[in-house]
Amino acid sequence: MQANYRYVVDKLLSLAAGQGEAVLDYGCGKGDIVRLLRDAGLEAFGVEKFYAGSDIREAVEATGLAGDIIRELESDGRIPFADASFDFVVSNQVFEHIEDLQPVVDEIARVLKPGGKLLCLFPTLGTLREVHCGVPIAHWFPKRSRLAYYWLLMFRKLGFGYHKAGKPARQWAGDFLVWLADFTHYRTRRQASRLLGTRLADIQATEEGYIAYRLNMAGRGRLAGFARHPLFRGISRTFCRLYGGVVLIATKP
Repeated sequence: MQANYRYVVDKLLSLAAGQGEAVLDYGCGKGDIVRLLRDAGLEAFGVEKFYAGSDIREAVEATGLAGDIIRELESDGRIPFADASFDFVVSNQVFEHIEDLQPVVDEIARVLKPGGKLLCLFPTLGTLREVHCGVPIAHWFPKRSRLAYYWLLMFRKLGFGYHKAGKPARQWAGDFLVWLADFTHYRTRRQASRLLGTRLADIQATEEGYIAYRLNMAGRGRLAGFARHPLFRGISRTFCRLYGGVVLIATKP
């Protein structure tokens, strides 16, 4: 996630005409990207839905940004900012948690200025590894199915999986079975692009830039150049979509 944060900040800085542009992080979590963007000179704000049982509210309050800078989504999903408030909206690993994406796209379009851009990163149904539990194709099974449970259990026993925290394998598999059913809603890349296209235009895939950025971070500058090359751009995009997700930029007309 830290690499994603750095990519988002640097990408927005490259898109911005200068310092001072207003940015909204939709689904900002604990506010890491908001703080990084503000440190970089952008007028960054965040919005988040605080769930019962989550520590996100307390973490945001501890930063001193709660209230004016980081705000809570209203109960009807409305973003608590005025129309045409932002030059950019960013959403990092959020769209796969939203069951009905259309109202969210409508709200993002409402708060964007004409010509403003949305930068979004999220895994799709075509991603081979479920990014939250770390198990291959766990998100392809019907929700709460017994087959999904045994699939999770098998891979856990093989040593796979994230957030194990000392949990016995059966408890881990059962907990993730419920969590995936309640908190993930995967869709295809085409479905997501179609929804974005109802309110936004000029939807551009830029996964090759993301792959190149990650390679540069790892000191693989020569490979980064290949990732961006027109001959290998398709391979870069496919690799990113299969193992991480999509990276899209869309513009409000």
